[in-house]
Amino acid sequence: CLPAVSYLCKTGPKEIITEGENGFLVEPGDTAGFAEKMELLMKDPILRRQMGEKAAKSLQRFESRKILDEWESFLRIY
Repeated sequence: CLPAVSYLCKTGPKEIITEGENGFLVEPGDTAGFAEKMELLMKDPILRRQMGEKAAKSLQRFESRKILDEWESFLRIY
């Protein structure tokens, strides 16, 4: 698994990416900042691997069984 670099949109990426831990969030329109984070990951295989391991672990929150269990719990309430 690889760490992600994404623009910090109003919804989406910040729910998945923890800045500096499993990826990077860049202010919208900051193409230089985006390129800088991409270059950092390309040049630093140790950082890329460490962040990639954390990214893989964080993805477990989105496994289908876990999501289905959460929906079942939510629907039981209502």
